[in-house]
Amino acid sequence: MRWLSIIVLVMLFFRIMAEGIGHDVHIIRYDSSDGLMDADVSCALQDSVGYIWLSTHDGLVRYDGHAFKTYKVYPGDDSPLFVNRINYIGEDKNHDILCYSNKKYFRFCRDTEKFEETRDTIEGRWHSESRFRAYYDKLRLVEEYKGYR
Repeated sequence: MRWLSIIVLVMLFFRIMAEGIGHDVHIIRYDSSDGLMDADVSCALQDSVGYIWLSTHDGLVRYDGHAFKTYKVYPGDDSPLFVNRINYIGEDKNHDILCYSNKKYFRFCRDTEKFEETRDTIEGRWHSESRFRAYYDKLRLVEEYKGYR
């Protein structure tokens, strides 16, 4: 009987917590007036430090909760990444950002703020087209995003 009481109390606690969490969610839209220069985001990631990283058609974007910073390549900067379109991102064991672009992997090194070519890959190939398409299809069902590409 004692175990049953404990289980009921634990379930009641989680029920109360779940209700409280659901009421605090709100969506904020960012655009170029906020510093997000390219709104065509292909992938998003919150890293182990807390930054939000976005892969876009015009570079890698970091959001620190206050401002956006875009990292791109420019002609003559000797970057192995030769286009700014980044399709998918992930975080490696050194907390650098792995980027997938033009069928190759690149590492964005936080210390130097430069792109390097790498043989590392994003674990699990979670960035496959079919899995990405499944997330996209689910997102289209959210009422606030109907009509967005």
